[in-house]
Amino acid sequence: MPFPKLSWSAFKDPFNLLTLGLAIYGIVTSYVIFNKSQQRREISYRFVSRTKVYDSSSSSPKLSLLNADKSPVTNDVYVTSLQFWNSGTMQIEPGDIRRPLQITLYKGNALLDWRVAHVLQDSDVCHFRLVPVQTNGPVSSLIYAWDHCDTNRGCQIQILFAGDSASASRGA
Repeated sequence: MPFPKLSWSAFKDPFNLLTLGLAIYGIVTSYVIFNKSQQRREISYRFVSRTKVYDSSSSSPKLSLLNADKSPVTNDVYVTSLQFWNSGTMQIEPGDIRRPLQITLYKGNALLDWRVAHVLQDSDVCHFRLVPVQTNGPVSSLIYAWDHCDTNRGCQIQILFAGDSASASRGA
């Protein structure tokens, strides 16, 4: 049985146009509903800023910067801000993560100070925090942790670190 020959006049028939329109509408609607129904856990981050707060090459000999151990800081010191938030459609519990989110400073440079600077909402529920990774030397890694991370919840963190311009360009 041969395939019927289609003509432009048959395509312009109101019934055929209505059927085609409904088919396209059904496909687009099912695609949108499918994508909205997908449950996903997703952490997003954004680099906010990095500023040099101490220039070791141009500092006065009468001024010295000391770290927590009271030893002088010989490298430049930078402060950087990062934002983290749950951009997914489901809450993220600590047990949902295989490996903790770790912030690492490379080249053996030291983290001097860190803090959660701002929490979007529910700071008592989320309890965002930065936990140092204990090593024998200076702290160079932090773990970003929380108790509960609901959708669209997050925080901004500040990290003060000593390093050279190469480590500062890669970020903390």
